Amino acid sequence: MRIDMLGSHLSVAGGYVNALREAERLGMQTVQIFTKNQRQWKAAPLDGTAVADWLAEKRRLSWSQIVSHASYLINLATPDDEHYAKSIDAMTDEMERAEALEIAYVVVHPGSSLTTPLDDGLRRLIAAVDEVTRRTSGFRALLCLETTVGGGSQIGGRFEHLAAVREAVAAHERVGTCFDTCHVSAAGYDLSTPRAVRAAFDEFDALVGLDHLSCFHLNDSKFPCASHRDRHEHIGLGLVGLACFEHIMRHRAFVLRPKILETEKAEAADGTPWDTINVRKLRQLAEKPRGGRRGSSGGAPASGRRRRRIARVAAKPRAKRPS
Repeated sequence: MRIDMLGSHLSVAGGYVNALREAERLGMQTVQIFTKNQRQWKAAPLDGTAVADWLAEKRRLSWSQIVSHASYLINLATPDDEHYAKSIDAMTDEMERAEALEIAYVVVHPGSSLTTPLDDGLRRLIAAVDEVTRRTSGFRALLCLETTVGGGSQIGGRFEHLAAVREAVAAHERVGTCFDTCHVSAAGYDLSTPRAVRAAFDEFDALVGLDHLSCFHLNDSKFPCASHRDRHEHIGLGLVGLACFEHIMRHRAFVLRPKILETEKAEAADGTPWDTINVRKLRQLAEKPRGGRRGSSGGAPASGRRRRRIARVAAKPRAKRPS
């Protein structure tokens, strides 16, 4: 089997181990799960038997690049002190659960500054990440801040936001990023042509660094670039553009990065699971002849000029890019 590290967000109903078995059945090489109910603050402790079954199956598969997604309730940038404290506690719990399950990457939305200036939200987010990584010192699981659709007070719609956090946190080696293709397009980065895609990834590389791009969410979008709307579509049926998915599937730096589908769990008219259809499409794109510039590997520490740029533009609104 070719190595492309494709996976999907799959259900853990009936036991965590079922997500691993379903991913294997679908011909995947990784998976993303929720380790607890994503819409509740509290969760029962991990069941020892469930953990043991998961670890045994994970080792049988020899899968190391597994992803979990943190609760949607978490807002590490909120100005509300009670919500902020609960978010830090919940994120700590997410990291502890991932560590017990030997999950490599824990994806979380950076949050929103709500009624306060964006800079205040960024400072709250940085302090929260520092607290979570302090509480989980020595853990192997990486906290991955996800790109978002941006707009309003939402953090993560610009690469500068993620760069600013990574530059400022104490344990920068514990913090990565998750690149969601739908979100990046909706935030205003044009991904519709090979040239536009290269420009977007070059900008990410210059600000954040490709070696800090830990995993992908591969989702097409029901809405156009700069819509600031988060509605996923199956690969090739939306408005992101196949050039984006071609670039990711063919880039040598991304071969071993987990690439997670978060599209609708359903079957096509012929009974084929849409996850299977999406994986086939992505593998077809990967098999196309290579050509053009491959992009840089990036990831060097920011220069003084780059740091000044991050500080200067992080809070500015982003205009839609021309095609």
